[in-house]
Amino acid sequence: MRVNRILVVGSDEGLTATIRNILRNEGCESDSTTSGEAALEKATNEDYQMAIIDTRLPDMSGVEVAQRIRKLGDEINLIVLTDDSSFNDCIGLLDYGVEDILIKPVESKELTRVIGEALRSHDTGLHLVK
Repeated sequence: MRVNRILVVGSDEGLTATIRNILRNEGCESDSTTSGEAALEKATNEDYQMAIIDTRLPDMSGVEVAQRIRKLGDEINLIVLTDDSSFNDCIGLLDYGVEDILIKPVESKELTRVIGEALRSHDTGLHLVK
């Protein structure tokens, strides 16, 4: 079975660590970054099956990061994390093929479910939902 690589983009170190722990427990490899520019560079130069992107980044909007990653191709599943105040800004991302938009704080069980569905929707062979 192919090991899935996932890019986690967010400036909240606690949330990023939680997401990476969930991914590790589910057998996925992950990289993380706190900046949009670094995320775009990684997405361009690395092979990821998914990117989980927080909308609040120090250098640019996570919405812009998701849009620019999508323009690279549709091989990377996108999940966006946002808070209530930015939710309306994210709705347009559904037109960019974003798999899901989750409102923070998000429960780890819900995050695991959404990641599993996104990976299965692109037939990667990994099944996370228990």
